[in-house]
Amino acid sequence: MKHTLLLLCLVWCYGFNATAQSSNFPFPTQNAYWSYAYISCVTTDICFQSGMLQYVIAGDSVVNGITYQKYYSSNDSIFDLNQATLVALFREDLATRRSYILAMVDGIPNVLEERLLYDFSLEVGDAVNVYLPDYCIASLCNASPLVVNEISYDAEGRKHIKLDFAEWIEGIGDPTDLFNQICPCATFTELDYQLLCVEDNGNNIYKKYDNNSCYQVPGSVGIHNNALLPLNLRPNPSDNWVQISLPQTIAAPQGIVQITDLQAKVVQQWQVNAANTAIQLPTTDLPNGMYFVQYIADRQVRAVARLVVQH
Repeated sequence: MKHTLLLLCLVWCYGFNATAQSSNFPFPTQNAYWSYAYISCVTTDICFQSGMLQYVIAGDSVVNGITYQKYYSSNDSIFDLNQATLVALFREDLATRRSYILAMVDGIPNVLEERLLYDFSLEVGDAVNVYLPDYCIASLCNASPLVVNEISYDAEGRKHIKLDFAEWIEGIGDPTDLFNQICPCATFTELDYQLLCVEDNGNNIYKKYDNNSCYQVPGSVGIHNNALLPLNLRPNPSDNWVQISLPQTIAAPQGIVQITDLQAKVVQQWQVNAANTAIQLPTTDLPNGMYFVQYIADRQVRAVARLVVQH
């Protein structure tokens, strides 16, 4: 009986481990965003949140017959594609669990080369050469391979890889910056960006803190001017309609709720007041995709949220 139980335990443990080892969480492919906060610490106990950085997927681009996703960055809580910067052409090879970025060669805009950005097939002791931004090479950083020091899995089964100067989370990326990999330099100093959350089609797939905010680090003394309050949207994703609830603490005598697309075009608008903090807007005629809902009062954006329409 003891031998039977031991055998069953070994089979179950091995099976569980094998499942964890083979788990694969791909990167989002559309309607997704990454929200980073910029933190400046005076002491270990006093920190200021002085900025935001967001990445949003907005369309594809075909280069040499290969389809890449276009990632834009914005330093504002309100994403406006007209004000955003195209920062990366990115693709993932699910078969090899490797991700690539299309980068310029020697800083020449028209000369592009595909370079490895993430490799989630790695195990402890493996070495890998990954893409380094131009400023790393310009500052004579050591471009030797990075070595995997530790492998772990979180509660969802996502693989975490700790290298010499970086950490990768499967399907999420680097929690200090999605594309600007850390320079392995002797003069390296700790980066001040923190990944607060990642959302995919209206679903939160990563959250660093449990304060229900993708805009603010708990306990930080200062808040970036654009660290806006979140709007409450239900249902999200939306099919025929969405109910928008305003934070009562910011409701003004007169205000406007707008729904905009990724190109900042207003597709829905409604006037509200302090006595009407919950409104319902139709989404039946909106094409599938990501939108931004913002509450404007006194000519200032007071609150914001992302809406996914999915029919």
